[in-house]
Amino acid sequence: MPSDSSLSRSNSAPRISGQSGLNSSGTTLNLGPLAVQSGAYYRYLSNANLRSRPGSLSETSLNEIGLTFKGELGNKGSLYYSPRWSSYSSDAFGDRFSHEFGGNIGDDGTINVGGWDIGFSPSYSQQHRILTETAQLTETENLGLGVNARYQINSATSFGLGSNYNLQDAERFNTQESLSYHAYISRELGADLSTSLTFTKGSQNTNTNFDADYDQLSASVNYQPSQFLYFSASLGQQER
Repeated sequence: MPSDSSLSRSNSAPRISGQSGLNSSGTTLNLGPLAVQSGAYYRYLSNANLRSRPGSLSETSLNEIGLTFKGELGNKGSLYYSPRWSSYSSDAFGDRFSHEFGGNIGDDGTINVGGWDIGFSPSYSQQHRILTETAQLTETENLGLGVNARYQINSATSFGLGSNYNLQDAERFNTQESLSYHAYISRELGADLSTSLTFTKGSQNTNTNFDADYDQLSASVNYQPSQFLYFSASLGQQER
């Protein structure tokens, strides 16, 4: 399989011959209590073989221009918005406008209520990416919502609960809806070593009456010996 699926996001470009890009350092504008950070970037790809339809690859170059905006209202929350325009040299692909929007509440994405750090993260995106189900560049819309709560039991142990919802509407394919709940316990074993155990229960549904319910149990060990090195190992079991 070619690695064309990495075109789903502007900041995850595949390593293709002839790629170049220019990213701005960004600026910050203070509007009273609101601090707005903005930036712009340009990306160019050449000699890219992308799927224009199932079983067919088309050679094209890509020019993409994007903007990024993030507004922070002190420690009360933040919002971000990122529009971009993509232009292809091949007639097999139409020029595309895509954008993303999201936010969270509280400082670092959480607020503290009764000892619990609670996070609330809505998101929306309209983008074009390679889907496994369509095997070609496909326009998608995604609506997401994440709610998480974390409680610090003691200096080394924390407990968390959360839920994630996503609704995807894809061009020439079915609408997909997923919902999951999870609970975890995490423990620090030292300054640079930690472990966690997570249980997840979820479901995925499409408008073709395909339902997939699953339960998953996973464990992980994380080791960070320095600021520049990080290692993680995980093991899990899923039943559908």
